[in-house]
Formats: sequence, structure tokens, C-alpha cells
Amino acid sequence: MKRIQLFILCFTMISSVCLSQDDAVMKVEISSDTILIGNYIQLKYTIENASGNFEMPELEGLILVSGPNTSSSMSMFNGAVSQKASYTIFLQPVDIGNHHIGPAYIETESGVLESQPISITAIDNPDGIQQSPNSLKLLEEVYSKDSAGVTKKKKVKRFKI
Repeated sequence: MKRIQLFILCFTMISSVCLSQDDAVMKVEISSDTILIGNYIQLKYTIENASGNFEMPELEGLILVSGPNTSSSMSMFNGAVSQKASYTIFLQPVDIGNHHIGPAYIETESGVLESQPISITAIDNPDGIQQSPNSLKLLEEVYSKDSAGVTKKKKVKRFKI
């Protein structure tokens, strides 16, 4: 009898987890899109309410200093389940000029989320100024398809930092 009750409880919890998840969202945050030579930027991809394989973006004119550093969390509050995974990378420009970060991808159950490419401008730093890459600014939000299979509009928040 106890086994049956345990089975029913587990089944109920698992089904509520599956049914209460919201649409998948990928957020892109960056510390700056203009950098002084000798410094580095922080780039963070956060995937909410989805799990899957994250594919790093291609880097043009930038070297990977650290990363991808990952973190994940899952919470359940009043039957609503949410999960989040973050991938943080630190990049340093090789030389002065415009450099590009290609799109990042995450393959989820509802399809592939793709971010927009990012342009980074590296400028000369004759005084050796050190910049802190700790404050992130939201650059883009990419939404998944809804239950009917219709792709939701990409909500892009682009601005010069």
C-alpha cells in the first residue's frame, strides 16, 4: 500500500513539473560593447525553463580568457516550477578594431534558440586604464515556440553601452 502511495506521489510531482513549465527564454547580457585594449568583457547567456545542449558562439578577434563557467538552479513554488542555467564567458580583444561574436545556440525540446551576433569595438589604451566587467546589461531576449508551434517574436533590446 505504501509503495502505491509513493508511486502516486512521485507521478503527481513529475507530471506537475512537466505541465507547469513556461516557455523557454534565452537572455544575453554583456558588460560592454566597447573595450580598452588589455581589458576583458563578460558575456552571459541565461536559459530559462529549458534544458538542452548549449553551443558556444564563434569568436572573431577575441580570445577566451575564462569559461564557459556554468551555473544552474531549479525552484518549485506553489506548484510552479522554474529552472535556469547560465553560461558565462570572459573575452579579451586581440587588437584594436571591430570584432565579432557569432550567435550562440541552445537546442531544446521545443526547438533551437539562437541569439543575434554581437559586435565589439576595441580601442587603444595608452594610459593602461583597467575596466571592471562586473555590471551586466541586458542585450537580447529570445523566446521559444509556443504550444501551437508558432514562433514567438524575438524581443531584442539593443543599445550602445
